[in-house]
Amino acid sequence: MPDTHALIVNSGSTNTCPYTIDVTLNSFATYTVCQRHGSGTLDVTKTISFFDHVLKARPLDELPYKPCLKPISYATVTDISYAQQKSPDISCPSHDSRVTQLYDDAVSIQNALGFSTIRRPQSLPVNTIQVPDSQSMVAPRYGKQTAHHWLAAGSLGRKERPCSGDLQRSPGTRATAIASHTSPAGSAPRG
Repeated sequence: MPDTHALIVNSGSTNTCPYTIDVTLNSFATYTVCQRHGSGTLDVTKTISFFDHVLKARPLDELPYKPCLKPISYATVTDISYAQQKSPDISCPSHDSRVTQLYDDAVSIQNALGFSTIRRPQSLPVNTIQVPDSQSMVAPRYGKQTAHHWLAAGSLGRKERPCSGDLQRSPGTRATAIASHTSPAGSAPRG
């Protein structure tokens, strides 16, 4: 990587996407986040300040590093690469102002580019479940009962239909329960 580029790399976490920002001395930045690409022009003052902090922090690989506790679902590692040097994780609190300045710069640049690191939820497929013949359903310790008896007796913890789907009778004597992992628009998901 040429000396006119500095790279900000964030590992991402369970809840956030990893990202890479390539900042150039001419204030142009490109980024990759959640497998999407983008670019933007940074404020010249912000760019000069960032490169000034990078140069003052050299050699980057010798910056002090003290591990810190992070919540598992949000634990990320942020580092800076410049001129074949790579910093340790700069996201942990530090008494060294060089580390703090670099982290503040990284956050400021990410915010200036305006991209989100939040993972977008994946659509869950609709599951179709085969329910045994209602004539042969056996509840433990209660003997043979039909699906209707189970619902009327509240054995599922409520008297309405099971799940958020329908209990439908398909041709023949089999019943099919269709349970969707998504709730209808405007209603709260069931837990």
